[in-house]
Amino acid sequence: MKKYLLFILSVGLFHFSFSQVDIPAVNNYQAQFNQAYISYPQIPRGVLEAVSFCNTRFDHITHNVGNHESCIELPKAYGVMGLTLDGKHYFRNNLELVSQLSGFQIADIINDPGANISAYAKAYASLLSQSTTSGTSPESQISILIALSELPDGDLQNDFALNSQLYSIFTFLNNKEYQVSFSFPEYTINLVNVFGEANFKILSSPHVSISEGSIIDQNGNQYQKSLNSPPPPTVQSTDFGPAIWNPTTCNYSSRGGTSVSAITIHTVQGSYAGCISWFKNCNASVSAHYVARSSDGQITQMVRENQKGWHVGNHNPYTIGIEHEGYINNSSWYTVAMYTGSGNLSKDITQSGYGILPTSCYNGPSCNGGSGTCQLANAIRIKGHQHYSSQSHTDPGINWNWPYYYCIINNCNNPTPPPPAPTITSSNTCGNKTITRASPPSGTTYYWQGTSCGTSVANSAVNYTVTSSGTYYLRAKNSNGWSTCSSKIVTINDIPNDPPAPTTTTNPCGSQTLTRGTPPAGVTFYWQGTSCGTNTASSALTYTAPSSGTYRLRARENSGGCWSNACSSVAVTVTPTPITPPVPTSSTNSCGSITLTMPNAPSGETYYWQGSSCGVNTTDASSTFIATASGTYYLRSLSSQGCWSNCRSIAVSIIDCPENLIVSFGPCSPSMVNFSWINSNVNWILQVSLDSAFNSY
Repeated sequence: MKKYLLFILSVGLFHFSFSQVDIPAVNNYQAQFNQAYISYPQIPRGVLEAVSFCNTRFDHITHNVGNHESCIELPKAYGVMGLTLDGKHYFRNNLELVSQLSGFQIADIINDPGANISAYAKAYASLLSQSTTSGTSPESQISILIALSELPDGDLQNDFALNSQLYSIFTFLNNKEYQVSFSFPEYTINLVNVFGEANFKILSSPHVSISEGSIIDQNGNQYQKSLNSPPPPTVQSTDFGPAIWNPTTCNYSSRGGTSVSAITIHTVQGSYAGCISWFKNCNASVSAHYVARSSDGQITQMVRENQKGWHVGNHNPYTIGIEHEGYINNSSWYTVAMYTGSGNLSKDITQSGYGILPTSCYNGPSCNGGSGTCQLANAIRIKGHQHYSSQSHTDPGINWNWPYYYCIINNCNNPTPPPPAPTITSSNTCGNKTITRASPPSGTTYYWQGTSCGTSVANSAVNYTVTSSGTYYLRAKNSNGWSTCSSKIVTINDIPNDPPAPTTTTNPCGSQTLTRGTPPAGVTFYWQGTSCGTNTASSALTYTAPSSGTYRLRARENSGGCWSNACSSVAVTVTPTPITPPVPTSSTNSCGSITLTMPNAPSGETYYWQGSSCGVNTTDASSTFIATASGTYYLRSLSSQGCWSNCRSIAVSIIDCPENLIVSFGPCSPSMVNFSWINSNVNWILQVSLDSAFNSY
């Protein structure tokens, strides 16, 4: 039976690969990856994208409230690089390690996609500088990839999980299509040299069986922890011969006599390697019977079918659980290879005497939600976690193609394949975004379904403009009927309302003070001057307008950086301030006073003497002003509009005049006598002839 089954599997793969297309992963962060390689040129190009692709398919994972979480309680991965913050004492906390090595704050690594990529790159470069690795090829730096992995070291099974992760990274780097799409070198990494011939056969096998002491494929090839270790004893799987048998030594129990009667489809919300490792953690208290890999559909068995796995609550006693690598909100994880591998496994289960009919597989539209909105009747025996009663988990979610999966199990005609996930084609992040569909094959039409997966035929345009955040759906229709929906999560930042117009002061001279209103929470009002721009220099309550014109105020939403559609404005008339008068002229210095003379005032202005202080005195507009004491005197201009200029000052120094002097002399010798003295800072000289009569001066 098993040999015949293998033949059917190969035929099935050939047949159904034409009815389902792989949905490409969209890399919205190539600019950030490119910058990381510029900053750290020692990192081989493509390595960062390979890690991100294998961990998140280039999604920035944040675990916000309302996000879908793992039904097996797998430790949460964060960001574009898929880093683990809390490994629950089993996985390594590689997000903390990256933070320590890079100096980036944990919050920034979690919340900012660019920081997430840059931090990982800096940590990678830091470890590389500390290592003895001299090679520049990706495979020569395998120790760095291991050091930054979240997967634990330890037994044979965890060694297999870790090498499965590395295998996926190097397979990505060898992929010619990815080399072109993401602009990295044409690597030809020899995977046999990297992993060894025996381990390569296991890692690339479609089905592997793992026991406590061995890991083998359907051909009996055995996985070895190291090339120098003796081969472990061979243990064959008794359930699904081609599968890898890699059992958990815990996290399962007896079915207690309950017969198997259903199959449960799950999505890991994480990686294939991480799921295998997690099921080996006895503190996790979760398990499923099988795990499927996205890239090639490889199946690993973790629990015997006759034992009870712990994956769907009170329905565990009668179900067989199949976990599928990936995240439910990203349809690119659900590949033809994984559908085929998992579908053939389910087909085998239906042929194993449990009484599960192939036609009891669910064959309707996908659903977004838990059992409250998605529960199905008990007669549907092959269905998702979300379809069982009393379940809050939502896997496999809206992107799982149930008609296609049904047809793999039932060998039916080709179902209608879903369209590739739409892509965001506008760089705009405020108010709206444009999403674009691919071209459908002949005979098929792609229809936009809005924010729910329906059957609307109203819009088949190439581009679809959406104005609010949400998940938007696209669906294919041809003569075979409707496909399942593909989807795109779109985040749109709100555009704030235009701010109210500023208020102005009573018309002053030289400037006006404008006052803005109070913005709503999360919004800032910015002054834009006389043109409506995006200036963030001033958000003060008031703004001084120095000249007449129209002044503008604009609102900006703080979190998304979106500007209001328009500026509010206010027209301002500012009365010019007169020019400061020229310096008055002064008379030649004389005793007791100086005369100051003002220049001619321009038309429409009057010059006023302000005395010894700069005031607003309008009593003296005469052309001259007599200063009788030393000091500073001021002249100021007043315009016909009532605006004063600045004061012009002139410093004046006045010489005091001396008193009249009377000198009397009696008769003396007839010689001439000269006397000199200083009075009031003036030198005085008196010449007297002693033989003259009395003289008065």
